[in-house]
Amino acid sequence: PYHMNDSDSIKEVMEGTSVCVNMIGKYYETRHAVPVRANEKGTKSFVNSTFEEIHIDAPVKLAKIAKEMGIKRMIHVSALGADKESPSSWLRTKALGEEAVKAEFPDVVIVRPGPLFGPEDRLLNNFAMNADRLPFVPLIEGGKALIQPTYVSDVADAITALLEDTEGEYNGKIFELAGNADFTWEELMQFTYDVTYQKPRVLPVSKEIALVMGEALGLLPKPIFTKDEILLNLSDRVLDADKPGLLHYEDLDITPTKIEDVAFRYLHRFRAGGHFITYEGYH
Repeated sequence: PYHMNDSDSIKEVMEGTSVCVNMIGKYYETRHAVPVRANEKGTKSFVNSTFEEIHIDAPVKLAKIAKEMGIKRMIHVSALGADKESPSSWLRTKALGEEAVKAEFPDVVIVRPGPLFGPEDRLLNNFAMNADRLPFVPLIEGGKALIQPTYVSDVADAITALLEDTEGEYNGKIFELAGNADFTWEELMQFTYDVTYQKPRVLPVSKEIALVMGEALGLLPKPIFTKDEILLNLSDRVLDADKPGLLHYEDLDITPTKIEDVAFRYLHRFRAGGHFITYEGYH
């Protein structure tokens, strides 16, 4: 066990290791009706760990402690689409976190996975769960933003390969890890319902209305979606072939798994009758 505010506990975790891998992150800021704690500046906060604290301060602290302990290698997991100019705080702090950790640990290997799919994902599962629990499924601005999802096990394989790079061939490099196809949100939604046989009411919603909804729902202890998540999902998150110097799955001899080869394995539970209704998989 460790806590980001307890450096001694972090040192105990790192003791005897040769590489530090930072995978700490959060998808939304947990907000409370009353101030829950004092932050490092001594002011009361309504948020239990902000994006800035988790995506910027935490990796910098890990990098500093790793250096103190003589750890020569570090892998920092960021996100595809990280951008300092993004309207989404999530993407913006991911980009600032990359800069901050690289300034502290220049040889850090940065990994930018696309939106993850897999058994416990917040992607296809969310579409299916929303179809069951909401009176309608919102489709914001027509669901036209592009994303390039990637299989969580492929990302794990990539990080494992980087851990085995004991010669430091990839030190200081950036890997963008995405699947072999991009989709609009509308296409992914329809794909999910093709697998699950669900027939929800899909309601087009404007950005302005969605942001108001996100502002209100973001106050829940576990929000369905937040204002920042809407801004995130209106942002394209795909590979940019024009960016020089970036590495990808093929540089690690990994072939990305197709989403259609995996989705049925965990989405069938949303079908009426579950996995007893069919055994042939998605066609």
